[in-house]
Amino acid sequence: MIDRTAWRKYATIAVLFVLAGQIRAGLSGPDGSIRSAVFTRSTGESAFWRPAFDARYSDGTPDPGIDASTVGWRFKRRYFRDLATAASAIVSDLGFVYSSPPRLNRRNALWLGGFIGIGAVIYIHDQDIRDAVVRSKDATLYKPIRKLGDEFEPVGHMGNTNRYYLAAILAGYAVGYKPLVMIPAEILEAQLIAGVLKDAGNIAVGRSRPFEGLGPRHFDYNQGTSFPSGHAKNIIIAARVVSRRTNYLPVTLAAYGIAGAVSLQRISSDSHWPSDVYFSAVYGWISANELLIRHDGGRELTLAPSPPGPSNTLGLRLAYKF
Repeated sequence: MIDRTAWRKYATIAVLFVLAGQIRAGLSGPDGSIRSAVFTRSTGESAFWRPAFDARYSDGTPDPGIDASTVGWRFKRRYFRDLATAASAIVSDLGFVYSSPPRLNRRNALWLGGFIGIGAVIYIHDQDIRDAVVRSKDATLYKPIRKLGDEFEPVGHMGNTNRYYLAAILAGYAVGYKPLVMIPAEILEAQLIAGVLKDAGNIAVGRSRPFEGLGPRHFDYNQGTSFPSGHAKNIIIAARVVSRRTNYLPVTLAAYGIAGAVSLQRISSDSHWPSDVYFSAVYGWISANELLIRHDGGRELTLAPSPPGPSNTLGLRLAYKF
């Protein structure tokens, strides 16, 4: 007999299959290029939460079917076709994310090596860092951060958030409003894709949690679930997707601020060692970022010729999408 939790998991995957295909279909241009999905603020709007999509495809070709001033996209629902498209899209996305390491260039490889090096230092000092965080949890400066982390800790657990993501997705799908579909769907997809390695890591590493009192070097195959941290992975994925899709600094600061507070809460509550949280957050961010890059049709750093200016001189335009 399948319990309620299992049913929610399977329902999440099924709905995500449908909606990911709809998103992918909506992003594709007539020549197979991908339309930019980064939200921007509408000119003259006082409220920031009025996302308007770029009305061009990734190759710069204008989309004649969309007015650049239009707030949001509407789309047609094609249920069975969406399901078939989504099945291949999610498998393809999963393969793209997990095949990313061989595509690293030298610069990104150096960044990754730096992150791993920092994580190694944190791992060596896990006990000292954990003791310092727990000792300071009631300090004047840290206490509000800890309380913020306690408040948003449930957001890092997929069992708590899936129903709300699904409700938003279904509402957006019902009215044909793509932003309401895209953000929660991409969060769910990234969390599910990253969760494959997370679950395997829990089994293979078997690291005991701090509250068990066995120390930071106790590992027993399939007997511990401290590494990696699902909460840190999930909350940083949500922050990355929301930040990229809203493209608005106050939202970015709030999203990453909450993610940082929840990550620290996992340490101060003795649920995870500092290195568990650090590596999981880095892994979650990279997984979400690779998925967003795929959906947006290319890398974030672009260099392109700029149109002639008043002096009829050509130049280069450097752009980076955060």
